[in-house]
Parts: sequence; C-alpha cells; structure tokens
Amino acid sequence: MKPGNKYERYLLQGPIGKTPHTEVLTPIINFASIKRWPGAKLSFRMSTITSDFIMESKPHSHDYDAYMCFIGGNPLNFAEFDAEVELCLGEEQEKQIITESTVVYIPSGLSHCPLTYRHVKKPILFLHIFPESEYERKPAKD
Repeated sequence: MKPGNKYERYLLQGPIGKTPHTEVLTPIINFASIKRWPGAKLSFRMSTITSDFIMESKPHSHDYDAYMCFIGGNPLNFAEFDAEVELCLGEEQEKQIITESTVVYIPSGLSHCPLTYRHVKKPILFLHIFPESEYERKPAKD
C-alpha cells in the first residue's frame, strides 16, 4: 500500500480465475469476499458461455438466496441472446426455458438444476451472485 492511500485495500484488481467446468474455455471473473474482506457477504462468478454443455447435472440448494443471470454476451447490446438455456426449479424439477437475457431469483432452500446450455450460437454471460462469503451447496432431497 502506498503511504497515505488508506482506501486502496478496498480494491480488488484482477479478479480473474478458472472454472471447474472444462467446457468454459475463457477465464472467469471470480470473487469470493471471504478471501479478500473477511466479514463481507457477497460473492459472484461470471463465465462466458460459447458452446452447448451441461453445466450442472444434479439438483442442489443453498442456505442463502442466489441470483443466476443469463445475459447476451455482446457488451454493446446485452439483449442480443442467441442461445437456449434449460434450468430446472423445485423438487418437481419444473423446466424453465430461457431464450432472452434473464435474471433468475433462487430463494434459500429452493432446489435448482440441472442447468443445460443448448443452441449457443453467440456467446452469453452467466453471472451467479450470492450474498454469502463462500459458495456452499446441499444435495437435493430425494
């Protein structure tokens, strides 16, 4: 830290990481607040999706609310969405088909996934936001 720069500690430069999903070929933005600012309660991951694949094959839930954002990957036109995303919600795995930029609210305890990308003709952004310091999941109840 530079002398006299007391707020520099609040900047996180270069939050670039890797994803465990081998089908995602580009680096991701990865921020888990516990690693940088203990006590902070917000984390997110953003990936660029460029091909068809199953991102999550098994349903799970969390003990916190979460948000899944599916956004057209053209930074000059986020509405440009040329893909199909299938996301199952609830214990009954009700299928949701996403064909335009969409934000999905996942209340605490709601079972969600599988998450499947189909017909990806142009890149889309997947942003997963959760108001917790670390990502944790619970398997879905059978």
